[in-house]
Amino acid sequence: MIVKEWLDKEENSNSEWNSIVQTRLKLARNMAGIPFPDNMTTAEAAEVNDNVSQVVQKWNETGSVKFTPVSVSALSEGEKNLLLESGIDFPESGNSQWRKLYLSDSWGMAILTNGDDHFTAWALSHDGNLTETWEKLSKLDDFFSQYIPFAFDHEFGYLTASPLMAGTGLSVRETVFIPGISQLRQIENLAGKLARSGYRIGAMERNASEFFPFYVIENSYSMGVSEKGLCNRLEEANKNIEFVEDKAWNTWYSAHEELCKDKAWRAIGTLSYARSLPYREGVECFAWIYNGIRHKLLPAQTKAKCLQLLKMLSTSYVEQKVQQEGLSEKDSNRWRAVIVREFIKAMNI
Repeated sequence: MIVKEWLDKEENSNSEWNSIVQTRLKLARNMAGIPFPDNMTTAEAAEVNDNVSQVVQKWNETGSVKFTPVSVSALSEGEKNLLLESGIDFPESGNSQWRKLYLSDSWGMAILTNGDDHFTAWALSHDGNLTETWEKLSKLDDFFSQYIPFAFDHEFGYLTASPLMAGTGLSVRETVFIPGISQLRQIENLAGKLARSGYRIGAMERNASEFFPFYVIENSYSMGVSEKGLCNRLEEANKNIEFVEDKAWNTWYSAHEELCKDKAWRAIGTLSYARSLPYREGVECFAWIYNGIRHKLLPAQTKAKCLQLLKMLSTSYVEQKVQQEGLSEKDSNRWRAVIVREFIKAMNI
C-alpha cells in the first residue's frame, strides 16, 4: 500500500486549467568507472546502492523534500503497475534485489538505483510549469554530483545505457488533452511544429476512439542541447499548443454545442449510476467530464480533483484500493463502478 499512499498525496496539489494533464522529467546518470547495470557485478551494484544511500541521507538532512527508501523486490506487481502509470518506469529485466526506490514525502519525486542506469530520478507535475519542475530535479542532480562522480564525456555528454539518452540524460514527456486539435484533424500540423523543436507527438493509446484526445509529447533526442534548453523549447511550444487548442475548440464547439453539453452530462450520469464500469468506458466518460469542467459546461471543480478521478479508473488502482490483486475483469468492473460512484458523489456535481 506504500505506492498507493504516495499517489494519493497528489490530491493536495492544485493547478491551473490547461491542456497539460501531466509533465514527467526523467534524468539518467551513471557512476564513473562502473559498468552499466546490465554488465556489472553484485559488488558493483552494492557500491552504487551504498553511494546513493549515503547521499540521500545527506540530502534528507538539508533538503526541503525528504526521500524514504522502498524495497523494489517487496513491491507487488500491482504497485509496480501503479508506478508505471504515474510515470515511474521499471526495467523488465535485471535483478530487482539490486534496486532500491526512494519516494519523496510529498508526491512528485522519486529516485531508482540500478535500473537501466545506476541512478534515475523523476520529477512529476500537473501544472505544465516545466521550468519549476526542472529546477527541482536540477537541484537534486547538482547535490548528487557533489558526492558521486558521474560518467561524462566532453564530446557525448553524460553517458547512459541507452545511446538515445546520452547528452543531457534527460527525458521530457507531457501528456496533453487536446480535443479541439483532435476533432479538427490538426495533429499532423502540430507534429510538424513540435519536430522543429526536437519533440514528437503520438496518441496515448493506439486504438483511440472518436473522443479520446490524449496525446504524449516527448523529446526525440537528448544530445546537443542543455537540460534547461530542452525544457524551454517545450514551454514555448506549449504556448502555441494552448493558443491553437483554444481556437480549434471554439470552432468545433460552436458547431457541436448541444452534443458537447449532452455528452458531458451523460458522462456524469454514467459514472454516478453504473454498477459495472469497464476501464475504457470510464476513461471516455472522464474525457467528456474533464472537457466539460474546463470549458464551464459543468459545475466548477479543481483540475487536481478531476485528475484524481482519472487515476482511480485504472485496474491497478482498483486492486490496491480493495487490497486484492488479480481481480477478474467482471469483479474489476464492479469495484471500479463502486469507487467511482462514491467519488462522483463527493465531487457534488
